[in-house]
Amino acid sequence: MVGLGLIHAVAVATAFGEVPVSQEQAPPIAVALQWRAPPECPNEQAFVLALSELVGHRLKIDAEAPVEVRVAIEARETEFVMAIEFAGESPPSESKSLVAYPCEALVGAGSLVVATRLLAREPPEAEPEVERSFIPSPEPAVPVAPAQGEPPPSAANVSPPDRAPATRAPQRELRIVTPGRRPQVGLAVLTGLVIGAGPRPAPSLRAGLELSWSRFGVELWALHAFATEGTAADVRFEVGMTGGGAVGCAIPRRNRWSFPICAGGELGVVRARGIEDTAYQQRLRVGVPVTAGVAWRLTWWFGVRAHAGASATVTQPAFHVNTPDGAQTAFRTPWVLGYASLGAFGQW
Repeated sequence: MVGLGLIHAVAVATAFGEVPVSQEQAPPIAVALQWRAPPECPNEQAFVLALSELVGHRLKIDAEAPVEVRVAIEARETEFVMAIEFAGESPPSESKSLVAYPCEALVGAGSLVVATRLLAREPPEAEPEVERSFIPSPEPAVPVAPAQGEPPPSAANVSPPDRAPATRAPQRELRIVTPGRRPQVGLAVLTGLVIGAGPRPAPSLRAGLELSWSRFGVELWALHAFATEGTAADVRFEVGMTGGGAVGCAIPRRNRWSFPICAGGELGVVRARGIEDTAYQQRLRVGVPVTAGVAWRLTWWFGVRAHAGASATVTQPAFHVNTPDGAQTAFRTPWVLGYASLGAFGQW
């Protein structure tokens, strides 16, 4: 088994050697392909497209083809394993295994291995034939004695017959390119509760945009906590909050599951008004959130996600009501807010 983290074309080409390829009037390469992969991996069409690019768009998928390639991908705790089996024409059947993470890199590496193997099965280019014609041998020359005073002919004075330079077939080599490790883009929409955004736990709506690599990611998010009611000095009021922030995340993974642990900063506005009033009073809130979550990918691009956490308040907004005895604090944002959310996400 070959362990592959970052898959490089140079490593694969070195392992399997250079394969000469003729691109002029090359026949199609017919293959019977069997594909099996978990839903979080690219599908069979993506593998066929990558393979077709490598063999010069000559790939033909045919269930009756004499050459059969069986590809099976298995998801393990922290990696994906691809088993490739070649069957059909000579050379005899053989199998190879690759290990990589994420699955997109594994599919790119597998397409390299299969393309190299398919091109190696092709017969070598024939040497170009040199056109020959029959030329009768000339009559043997009658030796003539040199004239008096002339030196006899020597080998140095005899010019060799002209010969056309030998022609060689142009050499072509396969240039293999693997897909790079680009970040995945994700979009999440969640609903939940925020404790501390108002007098009571407030229902909330949260949306986030994420860029993630294999083990870490960054997220920009926005949150709206709906207003909840409270009473102070017989005055009814309501308080709500809107904000957003950015966090960096460490993302341990296991098969379809991931467990993001995030920390960063947030900036929001806390709004309050009396029930009888129409205008809101607004205060700025700065916080430091820390969250932990779990995400389960149902397919390679869609899943469900839940997370909970807390946010330390750096600035503590407060609102007051006027009473006959003077101003009285109606609501003060606590030093720590609590979050809990559940929703869905898409990732590409």
